[in-house]
Amino acid sequence: MKKRLLAGLLATSIALSISMGDFPAMAATNDDFVEDWEDAADFTDDSYSSGYSSSEQLFDDIIFFDLDEEVDDTAAEVIAEEDTNDSSDTEIDRAADSIEETEPEDEVQDTDAAKDRNDLENPDEETESDAQNPEEAGPSDAETEEDVPDSWEETPKIDSDLEAAIASEDPFSYYDDNALEEEMDDDIALLAAGKTMAHEDYAYTDVSSGTEYMVDLYTDHTAKIWKLTTSSGEAKCILPSTIYYIGDDGVQEPDPYTVTELSLSYWSGVTSDNNNYTSLVLPDTLTDIGGSLSGFKKVEEITIPGSVKVFNATLQNMKELKTLTFDEGVEEIASGSIVSGCTKLETINLPSSLQKLSGTGTFSGASALTNITLPEGIAITEGSTFSECTSLKSIELPASITTIPRSMFAGCSALEHVTANGTITAIGNGAFGSVTDWNDQETADTALTEIPDLSQVTSIGSRAFYGCSALKTVDLHSVTTMGYGAFQGCDELSGEIDLSNLEVIPGNAFCYDSKITSVITCSTLRSIGDWAFIWAGISTISLPETLNSIGSYTFYLASLSGTVALPDSLTKLGASAFSGCETIEAIQIGSGLKDIPADAFDGCTNLTTITVNNRQEDVAIPQIDGVTVTYTIPSLTADNDKVSTAADALSLQQAVNQANGTPVTIEKDIRLDEPVTIAAGQRVEITAEANCNIFGNKGNNLTNLFVVEAGGELSLTGALTLGGWSNTGSILVNHGKTTIDGNVVIEKSTLEEDNMGVIEDNGSSAELILENGTIQNHKIRGALSASIRVTEGASFTMNGGTIRDNIANTSSSDSSSPAVLLLGASTFTMNGGSICNNSGQCGTAVYLTSNAAKARFTMNSGTLSNNESRLYTPKSTPTGAVFVKHSAEFVLNNGTITGNCAYGGAGGGVAVMDELPTVEHGTAFTMNGGTISNNTASGYRCDGGGIYSCSNHVSLLGGRIENNSAYDGGGVYSEGNTEIYTTLHIQNALITGNTADQGGGLWFCPTGDAKLYMQNGAVIYGNTAASAGDDFASPEVAIGAGGNGGVTLPDYFPNGKVIQWFSDGFLYAPAGNRGTSGQGTRYNAVEYAKRVTGVQNEKKGLALKSVVSDGVSIPAVGSLIITGNQASHGGGGIGANGGVVIGESTSLSHSISVKKAWDNPGHEDTQPSGVTIHLKERDTGDIVSTAELTGENGWQYTFTDLPLSPNHYTVTEQPLEGYKATYYQDADGNFIITNTYLTTPTPDVPAVTISVPVEKKWVNDYKWERPASIHVSLWNGDAKVKEADLTADMGWTYTFEDLPKGTYSVTEDAVPGYETLIERSDAGGFIITNTHSTTPTPTPDVPAVTISVPVEKKWVNDYKWERPASIHVSLWNGDAKVKEADLTADMGWTYTFEDLPKGTYSVTEDAVPGYETLIERSNAGGFIITNTYERPLYPEPIEPIDPIPPVDPPQEEIVTPPIVPETTGNEPSPPSTEETTSVPPTEPTEESTEESTEERSAESDPEESPTKETQETPSVSAKPPKLIQTGQTWWPVFLLMFAGAGLLVFGLYKRSKENIDHE
Repeated sequence: MKKRLLAGLLATSIALSISMGDFPAMAATNDDFVEDWEDAADFTDDSYSSGYSSSEQLFDDIIFFDLDEEVDDTAAEVIAEEDTNDSSDTEIDRAADSIEETEPEDEVQDTDAAKDRNDLENPDEETESDAQNPEEAGPSDAETEEDVPDSWEETPKIDSDLEAAIASEDPFSYYDDNALEEEMDDDIALLAAGKTMAHEDYAYTDVSSGTEYMVDLYTDHTAKIWKLTTSSGEAKCILPSTIYYIGDDGVQEPDPYTVTELSLSYWSGVTSDNNNYTSLVLPDTLTDIGGSLSGFKKVEEITIPGSVKVFNATLQNMKELKTLTFDEGVEEIASGSIVSGCTKLETINLPSSLQKLSGTGTFSGASALTNITLPEGIAITEGSTFSECTSLKSIELPASITTIPRSMFAGCSALEHVTANGTITAIGNGAFGSVTDWNDQETADTALTEIPDLSQVTSIGSRAFYGCSALKTVDLHSVTTMGYGAFQGCDELSGEIDLSNLEVIPGNAFCYDSKITSVITCSTLRSIGDWAFIWAGISTISLPETLNSIGSYTFYLASLSGTVALPDSLTKLGASAFSGCETIEAIQIGSGLKDIPADAFDGCTNLTTITVNNRQEDVAIPQIDGVTVTYTIPSLTADNDKVSTAADALSLQQAVNQANGTPVTIEKDIRLDEPVTIAAGQRVEITAEANCNIFGNKGNNLTNLFVVEAGGELSLTGALTLGGWSNTGSILVNHGKTTIDGNVVIEKSTLEEDNMGVIEDNGSSAELILENGTIQNHKIRGALSASIRVTEGASFTMNGGTIRDNIANTSSSDSSSPAVLLLGASTFTMNGGSICNNSGQCGTAVYLTSNAAKARFTMNSGTLSNNESRLYTPKSTPTGAVFVKHSAEFVLNNGTITGNCAYGGAGGGVAVMDELPTVEHGTAFTMNGGTISNNTASGYRCDGGGIYSCSNHVSLLGGRIENNSAYDGGGVYSEGNTEIYTTLHIQNALITGNTADQGGGLWFCPTGDAKLYMQNGAVIYGNTAASAGDDFASPEVAIGAGGNGGVTLPDYFPNGKVIQWFSDGFLYAPAGNRGTSGQGTRYNAVEYAKRVTGVQNEKKGLALKSVVSDGVSIPAVGSLIITGNQASHGGGGIGANGGVVIGESTSLSHSISVKKAWDNPGHEDTQPSGVTIHLKERDTGDIVSTAELTGENGWQYTFTDLPLSPNHYTVTEQPLEGYKATYYQDADGNFIITNTYLTTPTPDVPAVTISVPVEKKWVNDYKWERPASIHVSLWNGDAKVKEADLTADMGWTYTFEDLPKGTYSVTEDAVPGYETLIERSDAGGFIITNTHSTTPTPTPDVPAVTISVPVEKKWVNDYKWERPASIHVSLWNGDAKVKEADLTADMGWTYTFEDLPKGTYSVTEDAVPGYETLIERSNAGGFIITNTYERPLYPEPIEPIDPIPPVDPPQEEIVTPPIVPETTGNEPSPPSTEETTSVPPTEPTEESTEESTEERSAESDPEESPTKETQETPSVSAKPPKLIQTGQTWWPVFLLMFAGAGLLVFGLYKRSKENIDHE
């Protein structure tokens, strides 16, 4: 009766309050990020990659929680939020078909509504939910009156099978192969957090509004709303903050569920037909909002509550939304494109607590937004933040923003002013560009006239200011890198442009900028790109001696005048480079330019003279009417072939014929009318003491200069120059033996015909040796031609000299090399020298190919450097410095291949291509040593920066592959697809320090088998990936991709140490197997560490990190090192679309058995049903494997397939309460674990025992030199009483316990190589010190394993101006101070101590006056230093307020709004997010004045001052006082207070009665 009366009073008071106005509520909202619905439609099961294995127990160990220990709340929250933070498709985890319902009473009441939930995976199928009566869907007031039972026992829904799987540390064995990652993670994370599902898919009706929701209720009494099925039809939607559950029997649970999560699907989160809501109010109990609020199409205003720290949702296409507000407390907006399609959004209010915008395109597409204020301290980490905000006119960037990301203001056509309070140092691609579609070649205009100061900017991206036609001045003097078209279309840009630090001026950089008058160039300028200064108004430009390239149309129609000087360093001039420059009068051409396009100076109508710093025969100048060409170096005047000027001088041929072993010395230039022939049997040396030229008679149409017949020998030495400017064929044809030495130069041939070599080395008896000299400046225009062409079984040996600056740049270049070409069974052995700076399309240093017998290139020393490959032959691929094709073989034993580039091609350093699928020749490359470094495959989807492999015969066994870059496979790329299948072989590799977007170490698209083995395998660790898989990544094979195999990973390093693979995000691949950007939760040792083992032929997606413990050594010297490489997409170290085999498959023969013995007579009932044991590495403590000992398996288990002998391992077990475990390892390495029951001694006769601790110390040695264990004996007098083995796993300590009093000593079995000293310890035991007898030598090539310690400063209860300019922090390792740093506001009050050896670190801070300091550990493994200001009890005085005119005294107390004091503008004041409302002046009453003063005092503290909604001042009258928020009378409040007090008393009485009944 009492509870009925109290409930009735409460119901009556609520009804009266509702009838008189809106019930007070806190307005708040939140969302979760989703991708564009077009992208979401592409996200199918076929392309999804879960990152987990099948039921074959891929995940044997779950490290991030232990059911027997207290769960880390932070870790559980991070894991539980993994998938809702990943992407838009949060509803995929609704597919719960694989989890059986075990509690029928928890089934959803509304089966149609529940069906809608699973139908979310098929958005094209429309679903409907039938409306329910409130009586069926949720609790009513009448029900709550009398249906609460006296005793309530909650029965949460817990899947016992899943719990059992988790308890066994193999939770994923619960799921089948088709289970989704989100489903698995959600279930396991809930259990890990102690948050099991209580009631799933519960249809709840809010009785106050009639709105029906689908919710999930959890055992921690939190709730998640995931669908709105029936709306009230009213204008305002107020989401409930609490939910009561009513079971099928109509009984209501007594305790409510707090709504903390909201996750509405973009497709069907709001399915009601009468959804007319214009206002959406979210409770401040929410901490996580997922999915989308886009179903509220008519809502005009949304407020995100401060309880949501990280906002990760979307409001896309809410067409009526006008105002979006984030309350104080929100710290990060992580979702992307949240307001895209919100075409009426005019206002976005951001709180001062906001620290980061981390999503792409956060506010992009808000076309009605005119301005926005960014809070101080904010960071923007992704691009397109305001792109396509076409009404945005101005914005001020706070000092915390130093980089303007890509496309940040792209397409903001109305933007006029962008200012920055800080120093901008970098501007991303398209940051201010007028268009967002880079395929749009039209230059749209923007209104931008004011931009941040660029004086400190060092990097400007491509099209950064594209189309900023109103921009007038820029300061670029600090810029060192600039992207394509950075200032194209800046019509008003005028005056002088300072590019004094820019070495490469990109293409289209200032295209169409006609008002630029001059350019200051860099003293080390290297190139000017195509179209760079078209139409530019520059009259003069200085081109330094470092310039080597000017592109096509670079100065087309520019205003250059007077004399233009092209430096000697210039070697390339593009087509029409200076055409249309009508005011140029003279051009000076340096000595380096040999090939000038015919149209280079077209339209230079005032050009009268061209001066060439060369001989006429060295360069071809196009004929221009009215232009005089002058050559500064006289032409060669030789008119005969005499070897000297003497009257009786012999011709060169005569001198050769009469040499008879005597050197032929040349004394003057020689012009040959006929080739000089060295016949069989002749051995001739031709030399010159001073520089002498030998060239052909152009009038005689001479082909070759020298011919060495088979059996003849020629040696060229001294200061000879053999010039090919006048003959049409080879300079040297060698069928015998030719040696080139000294300062001989062979230069300047142009080969127009096919199948030719400047030096033609031909025939099985032909032998060419380059000891020294230079082969340079040749132009190869024909097919199958080269500067040195080795064919038909000939050999070429290079011991020194240089082959450089040769060009093969015609449509035939795909079969020619500018340097060395090997054909047929020919060979090239390089023992020294340099092949550099050559330009062509394929094999720009060495090109070897054959269709029959193998051509072979062996490199033992020397350098191949700075060779460049570009596309000249349509529909073919540029390849790098060495191109191995068809039946050919390259063996790299030593030497360096560095700095080469394949533009738009593959294999910047080495490219290997068999003729697959047509025929397999066995094209081979074996790398035994040497270095392949700093090579590039430049361009989108250009693969293999160091090495590109499309062959089954590529083996990488030793050497270094470092600092190369490409799109996929920065170091190495292995090709393969459904048509071409190849496998790359690698052994004894260290893969570390590489970077990529995904798969920093290795990235595999498993169209071929990717097999990594322990034997001769790889150490993989320390790589970095931006989005997923620091060390390994493989997206799932897409349907239709035709995958041939999967991924196999070893569980051990080559030295037998365990590999700790951990989940590190995940990937899914669309058709084409390229994979999208990685997603999912990344590995974190503190918050998220999910162990992965047993990967065998896995075809699902994987993204992994390898964690290396102390004691793991790298392969020995001479192994393969892959480090420092970079891929913009996948595989910094190795990328593969084909097969890769690392190591060799081998069986592991070692095993260890473990048996448990129980010593518990009379206490057998205390034995557990099972005990978990861990097999660990003895020296590192890393878990190798885990097993369960039970009575069913005889309390024993055998660990098999171990790589190392048993003495390398130890065993531990999970501690058992009431038992003591003793471990014994026999001579065979097997273990016996004895569990002894611990009995309590008789109280009145206490046992008197002592303990003797023993501690082992090691001196002057390394860990790997120590034995696995040492044996210690304990003696009481002359009697040995106990023995023990001490190991590293025990910390080299042991305590002999339960000993009677006596005289004890210890002895140690001798340890070879060590001297032993036994001393008494202060603890009453012994210290055994073993000193190594010799000084150890560190293991070579073991890289230092370093760590970083981040430090973050937080300020509490203060204003920014109260803080010091900096704080001083010291880092300590134990008791030693190791580093110091100053933290400032410009650094974001953060700093990271880097490159630290492993140790025990702590930090201290120099005292900060006025602040209390708290130092705590952070989740990132560092420290958080919190300084709390010690604010005085009373606030600082404020300025007086304007008086308020008197009014009649009220008959009752009047509630007035707070009065905000006016400020002078000079005093400091905290930032406010309140909106100011004009209040008519009134004379305050005494009460109201006191109230205003109190409120002002409260507001003086920015940390405690809440955001208030704008209010109007109520009129003064004698009526009863009103509620502030509703404007209704006060009397219901008192009624509610009495009713609440009654309920509290009743609750206490009820609780005491239940306790009595229970007892």
